Amino acid sequence: MSRLDLGALVDTWERTTARGNKMTRNLQLGMGGTGSAALIENNEVSYTNNPQMIEYGWATGGTKWHGTQNLVARGNFIHHNNGPGLWTDIDNIYVLFENNRVEDNSRAGIYHEVGYDAIIRNNTSARNGSGFLPSELGLRGGGIAIRGSQNVEIYGNTLTNNRAGFDISQNVTRTGKYGPNEVKNVYVHDNTVRMPKNPGTPSRCLRGRGGLQGDRGADHGGGCRRTGGVGPVSIPVVGARIGRSATRGAKERGG
Repeated sequence: MSRLDLGALVDTWERTTARGNKMTRNLQLGMGGTGSAALIENNEVSYTNNPQMIEYGWATGGTKWHGTQNLVARGNFIHHNNGPGLWTDIDNIYVLFENNRVEDNSRAGIYHEVGYDAIIRNNTSARNGSGFLPSELGLRGGGIAIRGSQNVEIYGNTLTNNRAGFDISQNVTRTGKYGPNEVKNVYVHDNTVRMPKNPGTPSRCLRGRGGLQGDRGADHGGGCRRTGGVGPVSIPVVGARIGRSATRGAKERGG
């Protein structure tokens, strides 16, 4: 389906199942909505707001949900959208993103913003974040981004050649429906991150071993802080921990 229009091509509400759809070239969003127990499975969302006609700040991209409970997005292919790929923003809780391919979106590949409990696992996120200018500092445009959210586990994902690997940071000071919007109890482990060149200076929570930079399972609690570099992992606030994730530059992988 294709429609050059504002809003989303598919709106999800209570117990919506959206399966096997192909959504392309809408003006604003491919899919989005609110409600509980929605299942988003085996869909393709592409070329939304591409070429750009609406500024990113006006909720554009592949998908965007708000105020959901028990949202499941599984097995979707989200690509070439102007904005984030999979995006949950404001008061989403019990979110599951798994087995999705999220590629070539101009902002973050998978973005969980000012929300609560979520699992992000076994996804492939590649070449996202091209919409940020080189002059825009920091680790924006991550393959996976977590902003102002708590109780999140991220594992089994493969992140390749995104503008940044993981972007985990505090961007608001507010209280939402289920408590403070703060980064707390975020656990990142057993992921693979490939960067197009040497990944630079990672968080000091990572321990280097030759070309492989990654922690070996230690729980660093709240001791992780942003360093001065622009490496693939940012753990800038109390409550985030990283373990057994690996980052490699292309040279170390032979390509």
